Amino acid sequence: MENKIVCSHVYLSGVEYNKIHNIKTGDRGVMILEDGERRRYVLKLVKNTSREAELWRETYSRSYQKLHGSSLRDSIAGTNIRIPCALAEFNNIICGGGSAYGILFEHIEGNSLETVLQSIMTRDLLAICQSVIVILQYVNRNFKYYHMDISPDNIIIDHDGNAWLIDFEGAYAINTGSRMAVYSSTASHRGAFGNMSAPECEVQQCRMIIDLLENRLGTHEAAELIARCESAEDPLEQLYSCIHTLIGSF
Repeated sequence: MENKIVCSHVYLSGVEYNKIHNIKTGDRGVMILEDGERRRYVLKLVKNTSREAELWRETYSRSYQKLHGSSLRDSIAGTNIRIPCALAEFNNIICGGGSAYGILFEHIEGNSLETVLQSIMTRDLLAICQSVIVILQYVNRNFKYYHMDISPDNIIIDHDGNAWLIDFEGAYAINTGSRMAVYSSTASHRGAFGNMSAPECEVQQCRMIIDLLENRLGTHEAAELIARCESAEDPLEQLYSCIHTLIGSF
């Protein structure tokens, strides 16, 4: 099925949604939908004839079982951050007479960090990174669940300036007690994070956050931050503290 799907209505798990518009992201089709009460959602699509569809089904179904209906959807105590997650299990959708596999997410009104990364002030970018660290600490410690795709397009800044980390279901690791079970909707991403311990996952999370800052801080400063995280007992807390110090210099 082509990524560009021509239709005005989508049926998912027996519910009808109006399509607002298409977004093309990489090799996947993405739609903005609206229900009968004018609430908006994001629908990600994959082809239903490829190995990728099976990989997505496995990855997202596990994530849905772990996160759906949990307190991940609640406000984190002491902050104004909420964590959006999937609203519907990886399922078959019907659109314009054809069908594909897709998963429904909450839609966050705002801009991705990717769209404002070049124009945002360094101090504000550092504060956003601190917010992301708070989210990761909460999820890692309370759910033994590690988001492994922290990128500018997965961070949304809403109209009030709050940071949201999205797409928890795409690439992640779960601490099963004896090992980390790593899941990803792309085989290449899965291989990159195989056989990691929980502390190694947190160091990798730190690296992804530092990548967001490297152009502002410079390669040398970024490398120093990574080294501090690698040697720390609590990598995310170490990075949070370092960023707090950096904010004071801007």
